[in-house]
Amino acid sequence: MFSGSSDSATREADILLQDEDLLTVYTLREAEYKPKNIAIIYGAVQRPDIYTRTDGMRLSDLLFVAGGILPGAYQDAEIARIGGDGEILILTADVIAITEGDESQDLLLEDEDVVSIRRQGEFPDVLHTVTIEGEVKYPGSYVIKRDERLSDLIRRAGGLTDVASPESAIITRKVDHLILDEQKRDMQLVRKVIEDLSQQEYQREAARARLIEERHRELSEKSDLIPSATLGTVAGAYVPVVGTMEEATEASAIAGIPEQAQAAVSGVEAVVAPQYTLVTPARKIDWSLPSTKRLVLDLRQAIDHPKTANDIILRDGDAIMIPPMPDSISIFGAVTKPTSYVYIKGKKLKDYVEMAGGYSTDANRDAVYVIKSNGNIIEGEKTRLSPGDVIVVPAKVMVQKVTDRWGQVIGVIKFAVTTVAMVYTIKLILGRV
Repeated sequence: MFSGSSDSATREADILLQDEDLLTVYTLREAEYKPKNIAIIYGAVQRPDIYTRTDGMRLSDLLFVAGGILPGAYQDAEIARIGGDGEILILTADVIAITEGDESQDLLLEDEDVVSIRRQGEFPDVLHTVTIEGEVKYPGSYVIKRDERLSDLIRRAGGLTDVASPESAIITRKVDHLILDEQKRDMQLVRKVIEDLSQQEYQREAARARLIEERHRELSEKSDLIPSATLGTVAGAYVPVVGTMEEATEASAIAGIPEQAQAAVSGVEAVVAPQYTLVTPARKIDWSLPSTKRLVLDLRQAIDHPKTANDIILRDGDAIMIPPMPDSISIFGAVTKPTSYVYIKGKKLKDYVEMAGGYSTDANRDAVYVIKSNGNIIEGEKTRLSPGDVIVVPAKVMVQKVTDRWGQVIGVIKFAVTTVAMVYTIKLILGRV
């Protein structure tokens, strides 16, 4: 029996059992925390995994069951464990020395130890290859070294031939090396936002166009009343009478003539104003990504000035194509005869347009652009041409203004009648004076 507060606590803990209660009594060993009997290994080994830790198991034993270290493994392995005071301890061991028989580095493992075999970042996992074709002395596939550049590959390929056109070189790269996965996801988010905003803008502009059209219709209807109202005011309300009231009325009529004339002019303007505003949705943009993408750069600059911006570091799967020197200029689009011409040094863009028969009537001369042989696109008629360039002349939308000629005629007649009535009224007023 316990006495005092201990006796009271014992009675509270001695709960009354009921039917179907389950009572489990643990041994002292079972009630004591014990770490799991495992060892974990991650990193540069053949089979990183969780393994059962046996008594006396050392680091070399764990490396053996994990299949051994991989090429490129960093020599210092890290062993993490929880110390008796709850702090995390980090131990290091030289795994290269262990493989060579150095027992001093072969640490004894404990339960739930985590071993990390790090990898040397500069050690290649696989061989990376690129291809170079066209006007080099030794075209073909090449295994590239780490940080090897475009100019290095050109030298290994024997350099350019005498007819090579480095300005026209085509370099393509896998899109995975150009755009990160996170960027691809961001692009889809941006696409949705842009399309939503574009749709909202289209709806606003369409509503605005409808309001303008309705307003114009109202003004057109009111314009039929403005000249007659003006005429009625001048010819009826201001008919002169005798006495002082007559003089006041005459003065008011004369002072109001400019306003009445302006009202008549506004009525004519309402009739001849544009009646329709066309609103079209924004063009849909293709956001799909091709498997490869062209890199636009100046190969001549890369060769002449190594390790500069154009002398890119090569990536696995890059493809370089160096064509022979072109000797033509092509022109397409809104010209009389789209075709290709022999490149003549010194001739300008306008010269080739004239050779093609000149611009057609629907040519958009303000949007002419040139596709350079290296992939650059330059806008403007004054672009300096090079062999292989392509001149593109876009066509513009031909717009013909549609006006209500009969409405204009009627409006002008009404304005003329109103003006004559005003003059006649003024003469009557001045005659009475």
